[in-house]
Amino acid sequence: MTDVEQFPPSSPAEILALAHTLDCTASEREGFGETDLSIALRGTATTLREMVDRVDRAEEEAAELSKIFELQWKAEQRAINAWRAAHPGSALVLPDRGRLVLWLLEKAEQDRPQTPGDRLGWRDLLAGTALCIVCAVVGNLIGTSIMIALLRATAGHGA
Repeated sequence: MTDVEQFPPSSPAEILALAHTLDCTASEREGFGETDLSIALRGTATTLREMVDRVDRAEEEAAELSKIFELQWKAEQRAINAWRAAHPGSALVLPDRGRLVLWLLEKAEQDRPQTPGDRLGWRDLLAGTALCIVCAVVGNLIGTSIMIALLRATAGHGA
């Protein structure tokens, strides 16, 4: 009945082949007047295709989230290493994340050359970072994208 060599199918290509076979079988059954069976077979084929599409989208999203995690992890490691370098004797200490962020913002404020038109202080950056964290926690990808942009923009500053 099917071109799929193994059942249950184990790859998206095998699932799509099964869906095609179900469509062909549905067409044959229509020729014999078995409309209800034909409708059921076509519905099953459509469901299988939709499931493959969902899996594809989920894999793409997982890859995107993995990239985001990797960027955040690398940025955090840079920050921890900078903190440890500034605090001798704390090579085995993992700083509290909140305190680490405050330390980084204060360090960036101290290291940044001040210009007359410069009005953005570390408190403003902290507020923006807090907003990004809240957005990321509730799953807002826009907030996560903003956080990534902030991490990229500040990657070489103060660390």
